[in-house]
Amino acid sequence: MVIICAAVSGATVFFFMKVEPGALAGALLFIAGFFIYAINGLVWAYATDVGGRAFAGTAAGILDCFAYLGASVQAIFFGSVLTNSSNWTLVFTAIAGVCVAIIIIAIIAGWGLNQEKKEEKAA
Repeated sequence: MVIICAAVSGATVFFFMKVEPGALAGALLFIAGFFIYAINGLVWAYATDVGGRAFAGTAAGILDCFAYLGASVQAIFFGSVLTNSSNWTLVFTAIAGVCVAIIIIAIIAGWGLNQEKKEEKAA
């Protein structure tokens, strides 16, 4: 799901920068926002795996804390890029690049998890 959400949001943001303001831009903004925040929604399912039944709430809180810290850092970063360059295309390209990085990291993480399962079956 992380890969699908990152791919859809990255593609949407990439095309968003080429669209003039209007209904299509609003629809693309909605789609991009929906899929970007859908990744954050996956945190709660993962928190149950990490914290177990007893500490699922604590794990979700810690993961959400770091998600909000990341959001604040990106807001400062993209705000300063926009202030210094006045180039929205650079901001949208960077966001699409972050989505590509999310896809790559998710593939690597999934590959590592599958390797661990193969090793457990072999033992």
